Amino acid sequence: MKAIIRALNLFIIAVVSLSVAAAHQQRAAFTTVLFNDRTGNLEVMHKVFVHDAEHAAEDMWGHADIVTDAAQQERFAGYVRRRFELRDENNEKIELKAVGHEIEGPYLWVYQEAPAPKGDAKLTVNDQILRDFWEDQGNMVNIEHGDFRGTLVFTDGDGAQAIALTPEPAR
Repeated sequence: MKAIIRALNLFIIAVVSLSVAAAHQQRAAFTTVLFNDRTGNLEVMHKVFVHDAEHAAEDMWGHADIVTDAAQQERFAGYVRRRFELRDENNEKIELKAVGHEIEGPYLWVYQEAPAPKGDAKLTVNDQILRDFWEDQGNMVNIEHGDFRGTLVFTDGDGAQAIALTPEPAR
């Protein structure tokens, strides 16, 4: 009986390990764009797997130690900031200011902000983070503005995408 339980436990551990590894192999980065009514700012939070950041940093600079090297973290955060762009409803670029970055578990977080655009009925997003390294890189951008919640997904050769910031009418 103990042998069966041990074999079952090993099987469960193997399945969970494979699931985690397969999930990460999907190559994804996540961004949240939040209109903060309290501050009047547009807050942007990027979440990138450290593992992916280190592979990309090695390709770009020949060295990568994102976890312990603050200069490498800042350098990679700069790369993230350059690969993400927002435009307002008049197609004017929203100048995002660097707020900081941090390592949290398996992720590198990169933070940006800007004053919220005045006319905010539409937003155009271009998320190219890590898409210059891997063909299968997919990026998801979640946008929150008042009662509006929307998501844009960037895969394959996707360029900039526009989204209307109006909530769906209640049904």
